[in-house]
Amino acid sequence: DKYSGAEKTIGYRAKELDLMGHEFHLYGLADWPYMSESGKYIHWTGDAKFINTDDYDIIDNNGPTEFSCHNVLNTINGPFWPSRNVVAISHSQGVGMGFKSFRVAHYGVDIDRYVPDYDKEDYFIYFGRAYHGKHPEIAVKLAKQMNFNLLLVCEDRDFCDDKNYVNSLKKECENHSNIRYLGPRFGYELMRYIQKAKAFIF
Repeated sequence: DKYSGAEKTIGYRAKELDLMGHEFHLYGLADWPYMSESGKYIHWTGDAKFINTDDYDIIDNNGPTEFSCHNVLNTINGPFWPSRNVVAISHSQGVGMGFKSFRVAHYGVDIDRYVPDYDKEDYFIYFGRAYHGKHPEIAVKLAKQMNFNLLLVCEDRDFCDDKNYVNSLKKECENHSNIRYLGPRFGYELMRYIQKAKAFIF
């Protein structure tokens, strides 16, 4: 369960492709959440330009490598601006990043694992990286102004390049009884925090 959002999403995608009978290859720097006997997993750390693009019907590129082939989809999971075949995870992302032409494919939810719990507790939750690009400090500011209970479940070790920002965010949460900074949580514990929250602040 210790994976970033992009890894989980690509893992879910690979799982569904496998169930549909497709062969897929996963290229990445981490151990992906799903592996399959029928799908070929490749633990790969080389330069993407050495991929033989003719070997694949579709390439779903979730990184900054620029492919010149026609059979690539560039799913935006970070600060990179491909020149063609852009897939944003939301309309606001595509517009906000300045793409003139893009399609939208929203992130899905594994409904077999994440089931609703309608017995809510009195808090809102932010979970994700403690990263200035995601602006969790805005949620903290609003919680202070509007006096609602806020839980911050933040990945603050990996994928966080600004430790000063992390420390500043933690300090902003101090001495406020309605704000709790928990740091990273995973698996069932994280799922229960999400299920019990009144709403998710994104």
